[in-house]
Parts: sequence; C-alpha cells; structure tokens
Amino acid sequence: MSTYNHRKPIFSPRVNISSELFLTKLRSEFGPASFKAQDLEHLLALCDSDYDDYELEVAHLQSRILYTRQQQQMLKDHKVRLRSLNSPVRKIPNEILANIFDLACERNFLLGYPWRDVNEPPIPSLMPSLPALSIASTCVRWRSVAVSTPSLWSRLKLAI
Repeated sequence: MSTYNHRKPIFSPRVNISSELFLTKLRSEFGPASFKAQDLEHLLALCDSDYDDYELEVAHLQSRILYTRQQQQMLKDHKVRLRSLNSPVRKIPNEILANIFDLACERNFLLGYPWRDVNEPPIPSLMPSLPALSIASTCVRWRSVAVSTPSLWSRLKLAI
C-alpha cells in the first residue's frame, strides 16, 4: 500500500502569503506612510516571480501525471498479456492444433480479382476465402504450426 506524500515545491517561495505582520499592516495601517512605493513594487515583483515558479511547478506536476498515467496504462496492457499466457488454447499441443487448422481449411481461394464474378460485388475481406493465411497471420505460434502443416497449403484454388 502506498501513501501519498505532500511534496514541497521545487522552489522556495519568496513571498509569505500567510504572514501575520502583513495581515496586521493591511488591517491597521493606512495613509501615505503605510507602505513605500518602492517596497510595494519589490513585493509585487516577488509575487510575479513566485507566480511564474508555481506555473512551472504545475507544468512539472502535469507532466508527472501524464507519465504516471502512461505507466499505469502500460501496466494494464502488460497484465492483459500476462493473463493470455493462461489461455486454454496455449495448452493445446501443436499436433492437435494442426489437425484443427486442417479441418478449418477445406479450401483456400486465391482470386486474381477482389471479386468472385463480374456481377458480384467485391469481397470486403479476402481472409474468409483464405483461412490458411488468416490462421498463419494470427500469432507466431500459429504461423509456425500452419507453415509446418503442408495439407493447409495443398488445397489452394486459383481463380483468375
């Protein structure tokens, strides 16, 4: 379990905004002698500098949040991939997988054109007519099993 730490800014503020002395002066002192214009200008410049530093701090923290969210998403994706290692299909021996592929690939049509007949519309995807290629494109293991199963590739029909 992690605990949240209140991190101090990477800079030291120049202006103490919770100063009791300032609040007392603000409430009780007035008139031309209460604040010298030069001192006031100096305090305003310090406020501007602190404001700019806070802006940089906010940008830094937003960058850290973005980085943390990306790390979180990468961890989530990694967790999904780890879970796939326990998938039942991974437990099927290659020989049985080859038999399943063989049954699924009764015929493979290689078409010279992306349509079956001049009067028929184009096939949206060629993969249904090429199950051997579809299987071989799924993952490295399935490609290896498909390539090493000659019967998948011996039933090709070429239509030109």
